[in-house]
Amino acid sequence: MSNDNELPGSMVIVAQGPDDQYAYEVPPIDSAAVAGNMFGDLIQRDIYLQKNIHYPVRSIVEQGTKEKKEINKKVSDQVDGLLKQITQGKREATRQERVDVMSAVLHKMESDLEGYKKTFTKGPFIDYEKQSSLSIYEAWVKIWEKNSWEERKKYPFQQLVRDELERAVAYYKQDSLSEAVNVLRQELNKQKALKEKEDLSQLEWDYRTRKANLEMKVQSELDQAGSALPPLVSPTPEQWLERATRLVTQAIADKKQLQNTNNTLIKNAPTPLEKQKAIYNGELLVDEIASLQARLDKLNAEMTRRRTEAERKAAEEQALQDAVKFTADFYKEVTEKFGARTSEMARQLAEGAKGKNIRSSAEAIKSFEKHKDALNKKISLKDRQAIAKAFDSLDKQMMAKSLEKFSKGFGVVGKAIDAASLYQEFKRSTETRDWKPLFVKVETLAAGAAASWLVGIAFATATATPIGILGFALVMVVTGAMIDEDLLEKANNLVMSI
Repeated sequence: MSNDNELPGSMVIVAQGPDDQYAYEVPPIDSAAVAGNMFGDLIQRDIYLQKNIHYPVRSIVEQGTKEKKEINKKVSDQVDGLLKQITQGKREATRQERVDVMSAVLHKMESDLEGYKKTFTKGPFIDYEKQSSLSIYEAWVKIWEKNSWEERKKYPFQQLVRDELERAVAYYKQDSLSEAVNVLRQELNKQKALKEKEDLSQLEWDYRTRKANLEMKVQSELDQAGSALPPLVSPTPEQWLERATRLVTQAIADKKQLQNTNNTLIKNAPTPLEKQKAIYNGELLVDEIASLQARLDKLNAEMTRRRTEAERKAAEEQALQDAVKFTADFYKEVTEKFGARTSEMARQLAEGAKGKNIRSSAEAIKSFEKHKDALNKKISLKDRQAIAKAFDSLDKQMMAKSLEKFSKGFGVVGKAIDAASLYQEFKRSTETRDWKPLFVKVETLAAGAAASWLVGIAFATATATPIGILGFALVMVVTGAMIDEDLLEKANNLVMSI
């Protein structure tokens, strides 16, 4: 109660109590009953009622009614004032600021409301609007008279009046404040709903933006992780791939750990907004892991390709070394088997064929015809039979293996032909002394082929058949004819010297 509503000075009456005489405050009616007509007249009572009950109660009722009508506007003005302080009047308040301010004001109002409720619940309540001042006064007197003498001394009547008027204020405050709290709570819920809708819309926009920039984000994170490692100085492709693979593998592991944490957030999200945020994050994590996995697959594929390529090159290098050694060993075997002159002729044939292609059959026949008669005289029937028999013992598997190694050793790519058919044609030409079909067949099967490849076929006769020195020399004559005059001449001289 304000000072304006303070009760006037107490009326002190000396009365006999249970123990001794003491002064205590009593209402005027009781004063009249004890002290006679001195205070018992109606005028004195009406003055007391008018000052201490009628005016205060009417004031409380009127103020409460007025406040109930104006409180919603008052609360709205308070909210607007606080928002203006935050924005300094230079911008419109955000939805979050509005929610925060309204929540703070509502919290204060609810706290005040609880205080008024506690005050209002103390003792019985009198309907101040429907009862007269006298009936209110008499009701208070009855409440007070229920106390013992000792309690009356500790709790004066005027204190009871003060308490009852405070309860009346609390009632009207509670009534108006309760309605205002409900109104503000509804508005706050509306603002929260709008805020949640805006947040969800913003969340979806953020999600779509992050999804559109996902590849850039993933690459940026990989770059950042890579920059934290010691720099590679002049790295080889393999070193770079190995580091990139480790970075991507670790990134996938980190993302999966985030996935586990995010799944827990989805289950335990305190609000729908937080849950939706976690769901979006989960979807982005799935996409990020997929992006990283695609990178890892490419890195692994490239590493496998490089490893396979390295193994292939190593195998080719080894095969080339084996072929070179095979050719060198072949010359040694020819030397041991047929002598140094034959081995040297084989070397000259191989060296002379480098960089050349096989001649036409017409050129070869023309050159060969110059030496045909001499060769026919040199090679007896017995020799021809021995040569033919040697080709009957052809080891095709050894022939193919030898031809592959000779071709690789000479650095040429062989043609896919049936080399055995050439040997058979050579056999027939030896038997018939008609060499034209052989030269035509060579041209037909190997037109445009490297001369070194044909040399390989010639050399394979010495590894795949039990041919003798004369037969091998004759093979080199035919081969030389398909390459050039000089080689033909040298090979023919070898035959004549045997």
